[in-house]
Amino acid sequence: MVQPSVSPDINPAISAEHLLIASLFHDTGLTIDNSEEHGFVSVEICKEFFNQNPNLKTDNLDMVNFAIEHHDDKSLQLKDFKDLSPALQLTRLLSTSDDLDAFGIIGVYRYIEIYSLRGNVLEVIPQKVLTNMANRFDNFIKLVNDNSNFTQYHTKRYHDAVCFFKNLDCELKDKTIGLGNHVYFAESIIHNIIEKGYSTKQTIDNELNVLHEGQVLDWFNQLKNEIEHPHTALL
Repeated sequence: MVQPSVSPDINPAISAEHLLIASLFHDTGLTIDNSEEHGFVSVEICKEFFNQNPNLKTDNLDMVNFAIEHHDDKSLQLKDFKDLSPALQLTRLLSTSDDLDAFGIIGVYRYIEIYSLRGNVLEVIPQKVLTNMANRFDNFIKLVNDNSNFTQYHTKRYHDAVCFFKNLDCELKDKTIGLGNHVYFAESIIHNIIEKGYSTKQTIDNELNVLHEGQVLDWFNQLKNEIEHPHTALL
């Protein structure tokens, strides 16, 4: 697979281990604070983990913690990547990786999950998501700025998610069509997460046991497949 053009510009002070640790911890704060300020809590969780496991500590952990805390700061996207310090480059890589998690059927699921947990009713979610997702895609394109297989793959995932939320918005506004597939899928996620307190795996397993055919079943099967067999392309 052809890799994106940003790869040669990554500072050698940044290792795959740094990005892996940042990726593992960046959203752990959501278990305590599901607001956009969860990065600070994520840093505290990361620090506590390495305090309890000093043998696992890596070099430049302060740089990793900086990236974790600021991964939602999209102002960093406005600067030329190759001119950034290692800490800011790592933050931008983590932020863009986080953006990619908002695309595809996984992105659909996670948007509905987090926006519902933040108290949004389903009717307002599509337009909020479409605006947020467009900004994420713009940030991604500004960073990679090429036509590699990697970029094409995630561009398709972005458009798939956009299509879902546009159709969801149409179904919610058109009261003549009854319960559409997009509304059913979204309401199933909300019911399992909010009312039952299920995990992602429990939600998928529950719906696969209930559904026997149709597009909604296909979406849950696709979600399960994407989680169990994630794409391996890297920045």
